[in-house]
Amino acid sequence: ADASRVRGDFASSLAVAATDGTVRKRFTDDDVADQALLKTGSLEGVRALAGYVLGPGDRRYVVVCFVNHRNAGRAQRALDLLVERVYAGMRDGARR
Repeated sequence: ADASRVRGDFASSLAVAATDGTVRKRFTDDDVADQALLKTGSLEGVRALAGYVLGPGDRRYVVVCFVNHRNAGRAQRALDLLVERVYAGMRDGARR
């Protein structure tokens, strides 16, 4: 996908963490603010989050998580923690 001619267009269609779209009010007090490009989704009993977490040296990790459960609405914090921990791991790994 990195070599795709539509990669830039696709990435620019994703919301920037803590900045715009459906993640505008999420990650505001976290280091991952402005460091993740994300798409959220929801249906009754389903919550989803997918996108890229940006790290040092132009590193990018793909994150995808779907929760399919009658209590999926309670999963937002867990989805956010996934993104935060991926970012923290990238950042901490770059320091080694």
